[in-house]
Amino acid sequence: QTAYNIAAPALSIPASFGYDYSQAQSRMEPGSGIKGLAKAFMDEAPFSAAYQRAIGAAAPLAEQSSLWSLSVRIALHIDDRELK
Repeated sequence: QTAYNIAAPALSIPASFGYDYSQAQSRMEPGSGIKGLAKAFMDEAPFSAAYQRAIGAAAPLAEQSSLWSLSVRIALHIDDRELK
């Protein structure tokens, strides 16, 4: 599970571009060639979408990390008030 949570954000980026490419192929103007495909691909906002998908894929890792941090603080009897 941990390995998946670590790899998921990085793997989501090429998967995101592949998804946006396939969407662009279905939405491009018929007969518009490579320029039409490029325009349709950029209309998908692929870089913004890849960023957002990577952030979403990183959520389980962030949650796992915060739970790990909480369990370490509990195990070491660290009180947040002592840290201030």
